[in-house]
Amino acid sequence: MSHYPTSTLTKNKGKWYVFMTIPKELRPYFKDRTQLKRSTKTSDLTHAKAVQHDITTAMRAELDAARPDPLQKVADLMSWSLDELKAMMRDDPERLERMIIGQTVQPFIGEPEEDRAIISEQIRAEEAYKLFKATTEEKETTTKAPKLSEVAEEFFASKPYDKLKTEMDAKLSVGQFIEFAGDLPVDQIETRTGNRWHDSMSGLAYKTIKKKSSYISRLLDWSVRKDKIERNPFRDITIDYKLGTPTKHFIPFEQSELHELFALSMPDHLKTLLTTLMVTGCRLDEITLLEWDEVKVKDGIKYFDLTKSIVKTTGSKRLVPCPTVIEHLYPVVAGKTGQVFPQFKRDADGKAQSPASKALMKYVRKVTPDRQKVVHSLRGNLKDLLRDAGVPEDVNNFITGHSSGDVAGSYGSGPSLKVRADALNSVEHPWLRTR
Repeated sequence: MSHYPTSTLTKNKGKWYVFMTIPKELRPYFKDRTQLKRSTKTSDLTHAKAVQHDITTAMRAELDAARPDPLQKVADLMSWSLDELKAMMRDDPERLERMIIGQTVQPFIGEPEEDRAIISEQIRAEEAYKLFKATTEEKETTTKAPKLSEVAEEFFASKPYDKLKTEMDAKLSVGQFIEFAGDLPVDQIETRTGNRWHDSMSGLAYKTIKKKSSYISRLLDWSVRKDKIERNPFRDITIDYKLGTPTKHFIPFEQSELHELFALSMPDHLKTLLTTLMVTGCRLDEITLLEWDEVKVKDGIKYFDLTKSIVKTTGSKRLVPCPTVIEHLYPVVAGKTGQVFPQFKRDADGKAQSPASKALMKYVRKVTPDRQKVVHSLRGNLKDLLRDAGVPEDVNNFITGHSSGDVAGSYGSGPSLKVRADALNSVEHPWLRTR
C-alpha cells in the first residue's frame, strides 16, 4: 500500500476544499502540480469533515493510478514487452527469475566496448531483479481482506444509524482513524493500533475519545458479523479514564448577567424562546420543536406536551407546565397546528437546535465571553432557583427531564401537573420585569 501525506481542509470563497500534497516522484504525471484539490461542495465545516475521508480515498486512488507499474519498468530494463513479462510470470515465474539472474552474471568476453555493454546490461538486470522480487513478494503478502475504507462504505450503506448527525459523526471518526493509521486491510487492524490512536487524541475530552472509539468498534463488530474478520480488536481496549482533557461542564449565569441578557434588544421570537427556556428549564431543542397542538390545558393548567417529541431520553418525554409569567405568549387555539417557532428550519433528523443556538448565542456572547456559559446554562439556573425555592429534588428533576418521565409506565406518573406548576410558579424572575 502506498503511503501519502494526510489531507487538509481549507476554506476558499465560502466553500471547504480538501488538499493533498502530490509526492515528488508523481508530479510529472500531474503537469508538475504540487497539490490535488477537491471541493467538498459545502460551506459547513462539520459536513466537510464528514466527507473528507471519502474524498481523500478518491485522491489516493488517483495517485495510485498515476504511479507507474513496476512490472513495466522491469520489462523496459530487460528489453521485453509487458505482455511477454506477464505471460512468463503466469506460466513459469521460477524460469523468469532464472533468466533475470542470468543476465546479472553473464561473462565478459575480453573486448572493452562489448564488456562495457555487458556491464550496462548487468546493472539493468540487477535493478530489474530487485523490482521483480519486490513486486512478487508484495503480491505474496497482500491480504485478501478489503481495506477499511471499502468496509466502511458497505457499513454506512447498511444505514446503521437512525440520525444523520450520528452518521456524520461516525464517518468523521472513521476518516480520522484512516488518516492516522492508513487505509489498512481490515484484518490488519490491531488492538495496539487503536491504543496508539487513542493516545494521539489526548488533547480531546475523555468522553469524545470514547465516543470516537465506539464508532470504530461498531464498524468492526459489523465486520465480524459479515465474516470479514475473525474478531474485533477494539473489544480488548479499555480507555484510561485519565486520558484526554477534563470534561468542561456548562455553568449557570450570574444574576447580573441574566439581567443584562434579558435587557438586550432582540427579535420577539428570540426573546420569547429565551424567556421560555429560562422559566421552564427545557432543552433548546424541546422548545424549538414545539408544535401548537402540543400546547394544551388540563384541569385549568396550561402545559407543553413533550411526550411525543424527538427528545434526548425517556425522562425527557414529559408534561411541562407553562408558568404564569409566559402564559400569554402561548395562546391555546382550537385546531391550530404547526411549529411554534417556524423561524428555525428542521434538519434531516427533524432537529432545529443548531440554527436556534446560533441565533441566541449571538446575544449570550454580548453578556459574557465565558465559553462555559451558553444557552444550555439556563437549565442550570432554573435548577438552582427551584432548589433555592425549596422544591424537592425529585420534582426538580422531573420538571427538567432528569427522571423517568411521563411515559415510564412501571415507574408511575411522577409528581402531579399541579405540583410541577406550583414549583415553577414559586420561582422569582426579576430579570423578566423589563418585558
